[in-house]
Amino acid sequence: MVKVTRPVKQDSYLRQRLFDQLDKMRKNPAIWISAPAGAGKTTLVSSYIGSRKLPCLWYQCDKDDSDPATFFYYMGRVAQKASPGKRKPMALFTPEYQHGLEAFTRNYFQQLYLRLKKPSLLILDNYQDVADAPEFLKIIKTAFAHVPDGVNIIVISRHDPPDALIRLQANDIMDILRWPDIRLTEEEARGVIHAREKTLASEEIFEDIYKISEGWAAGLVLIAASLKNQKSSSAFTGKQSHDEIISYFGQEIFNHLDTKMQNFFLRTAFLP
Repeated sequence: MVKVTRPVKQDSYLRQRLFDQLDKMRKNPAIWISAPAGAGKTTLVSSYIGSRKLPCLWYQCDKDDSDPATFFYYMGRVAQKASPGKRKPMALFTPEYQHGLEAFTRNYFQQLYLRLKKPSLLILDNYQDVADAPEFLKIIKTAFAHVPDGVNIIVISRHDPPDALIRLQANDIMDILRWPDIRLTEEEARGVIHAREKTLASEEIFEDIYKISEGWAAGLVLIAASLKNQKSSSAFTGKQSHDEIISYFGQEIFNHLDTKMQNFFLRTAFLP
């Protein structure tokens, strides 16, 4: 099931610079990774897990997780994958627990953590899809507060932590990896292109691609793929991949906005 399965890409470029940084950040119970869509956040974490050979529970957040009963049901599926030998399933969030969400969450995660091998990671991907749900925020805050030694929670989001969680950074409970850290260096950009396209047309063209993409992984890949399909790469201007990038933003960002925000962007796009 995709919602509780770690995504694996065979051609991922291994970003040792960030792997080393994540190693250091794991001294804290929780790590928050925030960067724009297409920055390579999910690929980074998945390839890190593979490189370090760490046991993990991977959970793909979506808007349905704003309902605690839904979240705990699917988290129970994750727990069963982590410890298939356990016959007793995790508790379900039934109506009688509605007014005791914090206590239920605390007991739930304490039981979940006991099932995990040490070290282990619990990944919450696409947190931005449920970021506006106050009950989900309460769940995450409680889960963070009770992480035992040998376990880390990694949250992957397009946005920085909400104010209710940012104070955890000052208390050495959470560390944050942001876009300036995640954006590709020139060396990493070369590695990403080589992992996919195998060859670069020329040093000059690579520099143009890197300059236009500004270290944004999705843009780099789209431009490089577009360039590969050109009959001639001698007159590269960066315009070839315009349609692909517009399509990417449409699918990954615009289509996920509410109607009011979509109308706002459409209207302001035509301002002089």
